[in-house]
Amino acid sequence: EIRGDLAAAKKQSDKNRAEADELQDRIAALHAQAAYQRDCFQFDVDAQNQKNDDQARKLEVESKARIKSEAEAKERAELLQEATEILNSSTELGVRQVAMKAIAEVRSTEQALHDATNRLKALVRNPMVGT
Repeated sequence: EIRGDLAAAKKQSDKNRAEADELQDRIAALHAQAAYQRDCFQFDVDAQNQKNDDQARKLEVESKARIKSEAEAKERAELLQEATEILNSSTELGVRQVAMKAIAEVRSTEQALHDATNRLKALVRNPMVGT
């Protein structure tokens, strides 16, 4: 009877060992899955951070360009005003001609820029225009 009890105990011990091994395998699989998910999440976080950094740099560049453009437009307007004053106040024909030419060139360039901007707007609205 002791042998039977020993055999049953050994059988139970083997069964318990197999269950423990299976649980260890499940735990290892869960750890591996969690590590994989952390890696995937970190990859997504890194990608989003890079995208945010790129967007911030783009906005900074655009902002600096806009500020520069606005400063140039203001300076151009002031210079046009001064050139107009020179044109109106000067009695010398050569000075008046130079002022008229400069004013006309600036206005022509501004009109060309305005026209090009409108063409770009039309293109962005409907890329098939003009094809």
